Amino acid sequence: MFFSIDRAEPNVHNELREWLVAGTINLNSQTEQPELLRRLQINARVVFLIQETALLQPEDFRGVKDERGNLQAGAIVTEMEDHLYLDYIATAPWNLIATLPKHSKGAAKRLICSIVRESFDRGYNGRIIVDVAGSAGFYQKMGFIETGEGSVNIPEMVLIAVAARKLIEENV
Repeated sequence: MFFSIDRAEPNVHNELREWLVAGTINLNSQTEQPELLRRLQINARVVFLIQETALLQPEDFRGVKDERGNLQAGAIVTEMEDHLYLDYIATAPWNLIATLPKHSKGAAKRLICSIVRESFDRGYNGRIIVDVAGSAGFYQKMGFIETGEGSVNIPEMVLIAVAARKLIEENV
């Protein structure tokens, strides 16, 4: 069970700092698993960008917390003319390692669902655009499709109304 937050209050900044510390500890202990190490490194860079942006524009932060009050996923969302743009999204570093105590499965997907609802609420009909670096499969499973924009390494993907409604219905 998760609940959404739509602004980076001071406690969120503290939790993002905790993510950076936990990520560093996990990076140092995962050298024997190269793929996990790569994912932790990418996640740590994105967490840093989220933290930096949330400090300057706290109203652009979105997140989900678990029932214990732990921040489990966070994102920066920018309102555009006809859609919401997902600038950055990251999960708490302990969610990348299933054996850690604070691990919580499904946080990033729940956060995307929350952002989709916001897109409907703001009159964008569920439309969200994201530039994807290395995680296209995650977005495709939720109904995002490539737009043909972006680059080979970082394609742009969009969630349109039909897929957005389906995603919300399947994740009530």
